[in-house]
Amino acid sequence: MKRRIIYTLIVLSTGAFLWMSNSGGRATVAGEGNTGAPGENGTTCATCHSSGGGTVTLSIEVLDASGEAVSDYRPGETHTVTVSLSSSGSPSAYGFQAVALLNSNDSNAGSITSGSNSQTGTVNSRTYVEQAGPSSSSDFSFTWTAPAAGSGSVTFYASGNAVDGDGSTGGDGADVSFVTLNEGFNTSLTELENEAGFSIFPNPVQGDLNVRPAEGTSGLYQAMITDMAGRQIRSTTVDFNAGTATLSVSDLPEGNYNLTINNGDKTGTSRFIKL
Repeated sequence: MKRRIIYTLIVLSTGAFLWMSNSGGRATVAGEGNTGAPGENGTTCATCHSSGGGTVTLSIEVLDASGEAVSDYRPGETHTVTVSLSSSGSPSAYGFQAVALLNSNDSNAGSITSGSNSQTGTVNSRTYVEQAGPSSSSDFSFTWTAPAAGSGSVTFYASGNAVDGDGSTGGDGADVSFVTLNEGFNTSLTELENEAGFSIFPNPVQGDLNVRPAEGTSGLYQAMITDMAGRQIRSTTVDFNAGTATLSVSDLPEGNYNLTINNGDKTGTSRFIKL
């Protein structure tokens, strides 16, 4: 009987120790990413913390510099990201982990700076942000500086839990979610010299890019598409005698490009996003 009691105490104390250790963040303590992102080990907060603690819902919101929620990020600019947890139970504390990855190669997208009661940890060259300890607040905010222009779409992956604080994973709840942002324009880069006065649409574009000349413009113009490093992607001739001209860009990789129109006298450049 005494052995059974001792064994039980050992199991309980070990469980409590493990819970307290992991409460400091899985990336920081265990060197693991548990957000559900590609390339992880398949374990998330919901793997352990989803037994009888009520329904937990996790949401991710990205705000621009003006505090507006966005679905497109601005390259190079700082955004505020909030991971929020709501629970139908009565949790005593909350935790989370999040990572931002480029969709093109699943590597770090931009850079993350931790906020109140959060910290960053590195796992396999990825930067994770997570709770610094059990939090009484169910909202976690941190700042994210978006990657450079031409990086393409980005996905935030996040996992979070609401715990009852008894030292075990029973009675807890958890959820996993993600949100994808398309690349938008950096406002400091959109004011490009456009002496030729043409306009382009739709922007962003997937298939055909329409080029509308300024009023009274006609004739043949040279059209050149370059990437953000200034490398020429293609060059062709557009005919403005019939008004709006069309350029097919469906074969271009996702990213930001410049379109320059020139007739030897007037030149104009405009930026577009290829989705």
